[in-house]
Amino acid sequence: MPLPPSHPKVQKRMPAPFQRPVIDLDAARVKRDWRMIPVSHVKPDDIVADFGLVEGVDVWLDCDTYEQTVTLHHADGRRRTYAGVTQQVYAFTPVEA
Repeated sequence: MPLPPSHPKVQKRMPAPFQRPVIDLDAARVKRDWRMIPVSHVKPDDIVADFGLVEGVDVWLDCDTYEQTVTLHHADGRRRTYAGVTQQVYAFTPVEA
């Protein structure tokens, strides 16, 4: 027989000695997202579309023209060079909170 609507509902709760602490396993993970960023902001362990996992980043400055060149290094030895740091790449990179 259902209780009348005016009757209070009782919720079951475990006593304090038997409750377990809650551990958030995602709190330590770095939140990442696909987005367009300047090639100068790419860091090792980012993933760049059509290139893969970036193992190293070199930034070179030409002293004559003051132009920067960014070279991305892949684990298998491939390299991709970008002239100018303003070029945009689509990368899977950490999101600032």
